[in-house]
Amino acid sequence: MIIKFSKKANLRSPFKLEGHSLLSKIYCSAHTRSKTPIKRFILRPIAKSVFKILWKLGIKSNGRFLYTNHGETSLIPFNARNTQFHSIYLPEMQYYEPETTSLLDIIVGPNDVFYDIGANWGHYSLYLLSNPNFKGKIYAFEPEPNTFKDLTKSISHANVVDRIECLELGISDKNGSAFINIPDGMHSGLATVSRNKSGYQIKLTNLDSLQLPGPDIMKVDVENLEHQVFQGGKKTIAEFKPKIIFENFLSDQNFSFEPFTILSELGYLFFYPVFHTEKGNIKMVETEQWSNPIGKENLKLGLWQFDPEERYFLPRHCNIFAAHESTLEELDKAFKE
Repeated sequence: MIIKFSKKANLRSPFKLEGHSLLSKIYCSAHTRSKTPIKRFILRPIAKSVFKILWKLGIKSNGRFLYTNHGETSLIPFNARNTQFHSIYLPEMQYYEPETTSLLDIIVGPNDVFYDIGANWGHYSLYLLSNPNFKGKIYAFEPEPNTFKDLTKSISHANVVDRIECLELGISDKNGSAFINIPDGMHSGLATVSRNKSGYQIKLTNLDSLQLPGPDIMKVDVENLEHQVFQGGKKTIAEFKPKIIFENFLSDQNFSFEPFTILSELGYLFFYPVFHTEKGNIKMVETEQWSNPIGKENLKLGLWQFDPEERYFLPRHCNIFAAHESTLEELDKAFKE
């Protein structure tokens, strides 16, 4: 594997915690990393138990965060019962998935159309909208009903409803319906399609059935069903050749590799976004994606090209970048500008 493209990383966050809620404060106590044995083995487990008790009691707890977009700042309330909002308030996540957000800033064009598939409460959509060079349109897809409410609430308070369209849809390989549930009831980022018809019934459609402008960039995070998104969007992907960022888990099931098979047949190449530094002529590659790469001098974002059979050399859970072979010249230009 080699680093094919590289550029100085631009770490930024348009989000800033303005006020904790009771639940988010306890969640931080339960999940903030610590090397102190008392905190790790006594205080954190206690905080986790307290959080679960309060959550099960139905405690409603809203926090607030500031969102800065093109010089204007909005105050956005967040529902702390949805622990996916930890990307705003957990100290380790000052920069949430920074290798992916930094990549988005590099590859996005001023008038691009962005599909946020599995948008959750809107972190990625709001992040991209805050890019000063981006004037395009976003379509955010989120099928889980309560999470969709969090999404539309965030978008409304951010005053960006004219730039983004939220659709309460699950993107799959077919049109129809399914059931979705959140395994622990708390973390909406883990919402999965249920095989036993538990949870909420949702509407499904496929990319090729959408009557929308074609995508230039897609972010796909649908909990191990990414291959279904690609299977149901072959015509769209073949026509528009969007740059694709997709979540991937290694497992014993074949669908871990199905996204690679489908996209390979459509002419796509695969890259692992990594941060690295340069010291003389030696590149020191950071192979693990981390949430808070602070204090790294001369930090660069690189795209580490790999073949699908080399997927085992990457972390079990990571984000993959896929680019059509015909767009490599365009990609090279984006990394050199």
